[in-house]
Amino acid sequence: MHALLDTSVIIALTQEHTQIDGSVFDTVSIASLSYAELQLGVAVAGSRSTMRRRALALDSVRDIFGAGLPFDDRAATVFGRFATAIIERKGDPKANRTDRMIAAVAAAHDLALVTLNARDVALLDREMQIIDASTMSGSAPPPTSP
Repeated sequence: MHALLDTSVIIALTQEHTQIDGSVFDTVSIASLSYAELQLGVAVAGSRSTMRRRALALDSVRDIFGAGLPFDDRAATVFGRFATAIIERKGDPKANRTDRMIAAVAAAHDLALVTLNARDVALLDREMQIIDASTMSGSAPPPTSP
């Protein structure tokens, strides 16, 4: 199985030292939008030590995953489809925008989305495969990106 890890999972793995059994995945990727969220976390750090720790974690993530998958025209089309599905399910299409954009990147590449914030993308469960990482605790780390 091929998957995209969302920002919540990346933070848990690199900054909170959470362990997730990623042995079910052949490959994992990250979205460029997650890099943007991680960079924002560096910028808004409350102290120099937090900023340094987050910057080091971001560097580590870049070393492991390389280039992120972009939010491109294909992902934008999927995002529009998601908005329609959310409206049909009586949800707010403007809520959790970045989370849903990351989900659109995953869906555009036929990847499962692995998240610790499944509730933020819950209305997309009919549109794509969403894996709640909180149910995957274990000792095997996810494999690195190809």
